[in-house]
Amino acid sequence: MALYKTQGIVIGRRALGESDRLVDFYTRDHGRVRGVAKSARRTRSRFGSALELFTLGELCFFDTGRSELVRVDHSTSSIRSSGSASIWSGWGRGRGSSSA
Repeated sequence: MALYKTQGIVIGRRALGESDRLVDFYTRDHGRVRGVAKSARRTRSRFGSALELFTLGELCFFDTGRSELVRVDHSTSSIRSSGSASIWSGWGRGRGSSSA
């Protein structure tokens, strides 16, 4: 079981069961990551607003290797300014391409 910590953006989410949430992240290090956030839909959840759509933040997750889903340990939103778009603007380009 590997623990990963990376920066990512929430690109999708949906309810799973009574109190869990299935969340899709996009990270620079791992690409698209889909995981289960346990008890994320409860009122006093430790995730707070960090799992809202298009939220940029720190993500810690466990990958057991048994399925495509990972277990999201915690996620905290780190950048809340309008300038955060500039951080993500270069992600679509390859390393060797020029900006035209």
